[in-house]
Amino acid sequence: MKADPDRLAAFLKAAPSTRWAVEFRVPRWLCDGVFAILKEHGSALCIHDMIDNHRRVITAGWVYLCFHGDRYGGCYSHQYRLKLQRICSA
Repeated sequence: MKADPDRLAAFLKAAPSTRWAVEFRVPRWLCDGVFAILKEHGSALCIHDMIDNHRRVITAGWVYLCFHGDRYGGCYSHQYRLKLQRICSA
C-alpha cells in the first residue's frame, strides 16, 4: 500500500473532533508529508515496535506508544525488554 497523504488529510478533516492517534504499519507512510498532516490536525503518530527503525516523530501535544510484544506474545523476553529500553531512550 502506498502512502496517500491526501486521503489521510481528508479523513482527519472529516473525523469527529477528538484526539486521534494513527498507527502506520507500512514504512512508506513514515514521511515528512504525513507527519506535517498529523501535526496540522493535532493527531499523534503511534510509535510502535512493528517496523524496524520506526521514526519517532512527535506530531501532537501528547504521545501514543504501542508495543506489541515479542511476536504478539503478550510478554517480553529479556532481549525484547532491552530493545524497548533502547527505543525509549533514543
